[in-house]
Amino acid sequence: MEPYGICPRSIYIPANLLASNSQPQGADIYLNGTLVGTTPKEILVKNMPLKVEIRKDGHRQKSKVLASIPADNKISMALPKIPTGYLKISGVGVNTFINGVRVPNGQKFSVPANSVIKLEFVDPLSGQTWKKRAKVRPNKIDSLVFDKTTGTLSR
Repeated sequence: MEPYGICPRSIYIPANLLASNSQPQGADIYLNGTLVGTTPKEILVKNMPLKVEIRKDGHRQKSKVLASIPADNKISMALPKIPTGYLKISGVGVNTFINGVRVPNGQKFSVPANSVIKLEFVDPLSGQTWKKRAKVRPNKIDSLVFDKTTGTLSR
C-alpha cells in the first residue's frame, strides 16, 4: 500500500514508455531500424513488437526484439569493446584508403584487430588502383610502406 497522498509509480509512467540505457552510455538507439537518439533516453513507443538496437563505435552492437514493454519499463544492454589495433601507412604519389576511408599519408589509423582490413591505393594522376589486405594485432601499431612502382606493401 502506498503512503497517504502518494500515488503508485505506475500512474506516473505511461505503459508505452521505454527507458533505454547502455554500458557505456552515449550509444545510438535504433527502433525498427530508425535512429531515435542516444542512451540514456526515455522513448514513447507506438507499435509492438519492437526491434531495439544499440550501437556505439568501437563496441559490438546488440539488439533485442520486444513483444511488449518490460514490466519495469526499462531495457539496458552492455556493449563489449571491440579490440583495436592501428595501421600507419606511408606511400608516395598515392591516395590511401583503409576500409573505404581516405587517410593521410603516415597517420596512425584505428582499425578492428584480428580482422581483415581492406587497403586501397589510388594514383591520382593515372587513376591506377592497387588493392591489398592487412591484419592487425590488438593494441599494436603496424607501420606499412606502399611502393607504387612495384605495387608492393612491406613492413
